[in-house]
Amino acid sequence: MKKCTKVLYDNDSQKVMVSGVENYGDFNFRFAVKIMYLEEYMSEDEVKEYGKYDLTLLAVSPEAAGEENVNKAFESMGIEEEYRSNELVQYESLIEYGIFAVLASVHGNNLGKLLSEINNELKMANMLFGFYMDRPQNALGATGWDWIKGDLLGSYFTQVTQ
Repeated sequence: MKKCTKVLYDNDSQKVMVSGVENYGDFNFRFAVKIMYLEEYMSEDEVKEYGKYDLTLLAVSPEAAGEENVNKAFESMGIEEEYRSNELVQYESLIEYGIFAVLASVHGNNLGKLLSEINNELKMANMLFGFYMDRPQNALGATGWDWIKGDLLGSYFTQVTQ
């Protein structure tokens, strides 16, 4: 089973771990698990209602995002030229910039239980990756295939409006 064990970063507000490089025929990518510590972002009442943690399973790919989007991500984070060839910096930059596909999300107070749930989703995503990517990411119908490329409006929406 694939696991997200390589820690990209871990700070007071979030932790991001990635898997090894995967490829199911379209492009190289990594699965990522993003753990957000919601007490850093939300009011006490909101945390009581929603939970302390939000875990998201992502698929992220510099190859699918393309050079232009990777460079935009670098610029937004202020990444200097000398670090841009580092593959993990590319993944981290795209995650922070918001260019990824959301495969699953869970939230609550029991971090151990949530990690178990997100790992179960990761197992399923390994087997059914294309189906996970086919899911709409927003109300416009953009899919994971669109989002991993940085097309947040979706290819169908773009074709209809042209």
